[in-house]
Amino acid sequence: MDLPNNFKLLDCSLRDGGYYTNWDFEQDLVHSYLINIKELPYDYIEIGYRNIPQREYRGNYFYTPISIVNKFSGLNNKIVLMIDEINTPLNKIEELISPCRGIIEMFRIAAKPNRIHEAIEIAKVIKKNGFKVCINLMYLSEWDNYKSLYSKLAGIEKIIDYLYMADSFGSILPNQIEKTIHKIRSYTPVKLGFHGHNNLEMGLINALKAIEKGVEVIDSSVCGIGRGAGNLKTELILTYLDSVNLRDVNFENLNALVDKFESIRNEYQWGNNLAYMVSGANSIAQKEVMNLINKRYYTIDNAIKYLGFKGHKESATKYPKLSSPNNKKILIIGGGSSVIDHITSLKLFIKQNPRILILFSSARFMKYFDKIDGFNVLVGAEGKRLENNISENSFNNTCIIPSKPHKIDPYIPKNISGFCVELSGTIFPEKNCDSHLAVTLQACLELGGEELFLIGFDGYPAIKRQKREVFLMEENQLIFNYFRNKKPTVKILSLTPTEYKEIQVTSLYSFLK
Repeated sequence: MDLPNNFKLLDCSLRDGGYYTNWDFEQDLVHSYLINIKELPYDYIEIGYRNIPQREYRGNYFYTPISIVNKFSGLNNKIVLMIDEINTPLNKIEELISPCRGIIEMFRIAAKPNRIHEAIEIAKVIKKNGFKVCINLMYLSEWDNYKSLYSKLAGIEKIIDYLYMADSFGSILPNQIEKTIHKIRSYTPVKLGFHGHNNLEMGLINALKAIEKGVEVIDSSVCGIGRGAGNLKTELILTYLDSVNLRDVNFENLNALVDKFESIRNEYQWGNNLAYMVSGANSIAQKEVMNLINKRYYTIDNAIKYLGFKGHKESATKYPKLSSPNNKKILIIGGGSSVIDHITSLKLFIKQNPRILILFSSARFMKYFDKIDGFNVLVGAEGKRLENNISENSFNNTCIIPSKPHKIDPYIPKNISGFCVELSGTIFPEKNCDSHLAVTLQACLELGGEELFLIGFDGYPAIKRQKREVFLMEENQLIFNYFRNKKPTVKILSLTPTEYKEIQVTSLYSFLK
């Protein structure tokens, strides 16, 4: 492949990597990035977003205050920040960008195709303030579905410096890039950029095709860190360009940079997987996949059906409704390590309280309770975990599934289907009514519970929480708070210490005879 050599490179590791780190990076990593990126042939580095205040916590590089911007002021690379059009009112733009004069070279505007007009208006303000400006137009694989999109690009070269083709779903193939560029060129000679996600492992070949067809700026990130399946790897594009004499790469600096980002990969676990591959092949938003697979623990197959890859059809199987034995005391067993830490005494507690009802919110430790009957909550992929932790011949528990309609059908093992009952409804809001904890607490209400004993709801120490754990802690805390406000007469006691706030803690051992 003969490539022209008039293109530029942009590294977006800190900005796009923030989707995994919540835009917080350790100083040691940032220091290594500063030292090594300046020795690599990158024309631009995009260090973060510039945002107005939002309600939930986001880190340094989501807001990129001037104190952070100044750290990058001495680099040879030109510094770039991104603005999210949908969350940034036009009347706030000048306030956001004006402190950046003299340090920031360019602002990129992330925009959906149906909001190209709004992005252009923001671009005009940025350009008037003396910055270069770029529009990152998302959902490249869906552009043809937006009526008159291409015609709206006519004359845009007079307003912006670059128009980016952002392959948000990681769905694009090289021939589609070529066709898209041809369509754009029939309306505008604007300079083009390309940002590719790696769902179909096409990041490199798509970037090379874009360069071949005259695209002027190509994005990448170290180790591919970025939303969903991640991006074209900085180390991969540089290695290739060095091999064909299009860039001269200092591999000592590149290796140092890769080592630093690899050191945090295990913690944040970005990169491609089967779910992202399927989402890429079907042009489905990666955020949806991230939420369903990483946070909700749905099976990939059920998540795929829900997202529309195959057309979601709710299971036609009907289950009887849960009938209440009206047990006022219920022991809820979760998946936290306190269950195993106190397993002998927990079994003694159960033996000494034969009238207490046992409800397994998690099947993680079911193999330790094979001779103890109770109820199991089946949400998402929990049935898979149950399958792996029980002996078919000894399982007599009743399995509780959420009431219909299901957002996503829970996975139910074939040999357990006859043990299933369904809840009658839910008191919880739609956004989290399908979580393990919400379904568990709803089941307690329908079982007549008035005094709920928790074990295995340890939570995660704040200093050690990873992103997934932060999400679970926040969601569970909201559910506990909501339940307490809705059902103040239902008493909740944790038998072991818990990180959840305003849960009354007692001692398992105080109940033993």
